[in-house]
Amino acid sequence: MIFWDLFGEQGHPIRSTISEMGPLLLSRLMDLSEAQEGVLNIAFKIAGDENMPLVDLSDSASAARESWRRGPTRSPQNTATSPRRRSALIQRSLLVLEQQGGAHFFGEPALDIKDLMRTTRDGRGYISILAAQTLMNSPQTLRDVPVCSCCRSCLRNCLKWATPTGQSSSSSSTRRIS
Repeated sequence: MIFWDLFGEQGHPIRSTISEMGPLLLSRLMDLSEAQEGVLNIAFKIAGDENMPLVDLSDSASAARESWRRGPTRSPQNTATSPRRRSALIQRSLLVLEQQGGAHFFGEPALDIKDLMRTTRDGRGYISILAAQTLMNSPQTLRDVPVCSCCRSCLRNCLKWATPTGQSSSSSSTRRIS
């Protein structure tokens, strides 16, 4: 058995980088508006263009500050919806996420989904267990983190594993786990 724990207290820590999470999942996690999500996408684009690593929450805040610095000071219609104001709201959301314990999750080394699907030398699989006592007592936002970051990769790998060679995933048969 392998024990995993988002906080690294009762098992191996589960971590992901901001880059791996991506702007869409991160904006959903922070419950951003569509306009704020757009500013976050711009921040990710700037970080990519400038080769700025997005590993942890401080890197994400730096990227949001950079998009704030580069953006226009106001939109033509309303200063309340200016890109600078949106960037400031994103930075506040990042601070809230950090205060809720997000700093434990974002960083390196990032969890590779293959770590959850390891086998022994004789081919038997390990059982992975998430120690979730502290996680369940944390704010709702943080409880959604492991699901968001792992679902894309997990689904892709599980479909590959469950699909016999030469068949599409819709016509695959189920393999037995012994």
